[in-house]
Amino acid sequence: MRPSGIRNLFTAALTISILSLSLLSCKDEEELRPKTISDVIQQDSRFTILQAVLKQGGMSDALRTGSFTFFAPDDNAFRKMSITEPGQANALTRDSLRSIIQYLILEGVHPSSEFDGGNKKQVMAFDHNHLLITKDATRFMVNMANVTAADLKADNGLIHVLDHVPSSSPMTISQWIAANPSFSFLAAMARKAAGANPDLAAMLLSENSAFTLFAPSNEAFIASGFATIEDIETAEPIILASILSAHILRNAYFTTEFKTGQVGSIGNQQLLIAVNGKITVAAEQNSGDLPTITRSDILTKNGVIHVLDRVLIP
Repeated sequence: MRPSGIRNLFTAALTISILSLSLLSCKDEEELRPKTISDVIQQDSRFTILQAVLKQGGMSDALRTGSFTFFAPDDNAFRKMSITEPGQANALTRDSLRSIIQYLILEGVHPSSEFDGGNKKQVMAFDHNHLLITKDATRFMVNMANVTAADLKADNGLIHVLDHVPSSSPMTISQWIAANPSFSFLAAMARKAAGANPDLAAMLLSENSAFTLFAPSNEAFIASGFATIEDIETAEPIILASILSAHILRNAYFTTEFKTGQVGSIGNQQLLIAVNGKITVAAEQNSGDLPTITRSDILTKNGVIHVLDRVLIP
């Protein structure tokens, strides 16, 4: 072989070696590059809508620094709230998208094992609203969303995948009642009952604990014999306090957690819950048509509200 041919072969072999080393170097560099929460989301095909929400909301970079736990709704979760494709995120305001994301972030790293025990835990999200987390042998839930995959690792935290998009509320239970004219009878009862038991009113305003309120509508009061608000305002405060306390449970419970059986109210009254297609709740003196939940799982800053069509009479 001529010397020039040998040189050409040597040059070609050297070029191939350099290219191979370069490709290997790029691959190694890619593998060594940190993958933040934002990077993991961007590279996972389950989160195409979330990717758009993060970008449009200007939150992608926020999840590249710090140490966080992120509850990440997958595409099906967003479709359940009628956001069916990534492009629809562009029609939403930056503030509304940031509100969605900030409610899904916990500061610090919180593995799923931290929530074991079966008891509902109230934790503060990045936006200072509360998430209600339940984990036992059969479920891991955030508000009413199921965690479908837990403990996805990122270099700056963990990701738990959700099948619904949890929503927050700017109001406490008491504020929600006051803002809804359909519950003016209940608001009057709470005001009057506070005269006999001031702690009741403070409880429904507190953001430091979580409660369940069975909330009779105005029609429920009328159907239970309270024809006007004046009937409430002229009643004995101690009686109204007893009635109101029968409507409140310690801790927040969604309807998916109710089973047929007894549960104690904060006033130590025993309530009988029956689940059979519909959910009825009865106190000791309820008879005939039992109070039935007609609207459920209204999340507030300090608990959950279920609307009743009758008043609980302890």
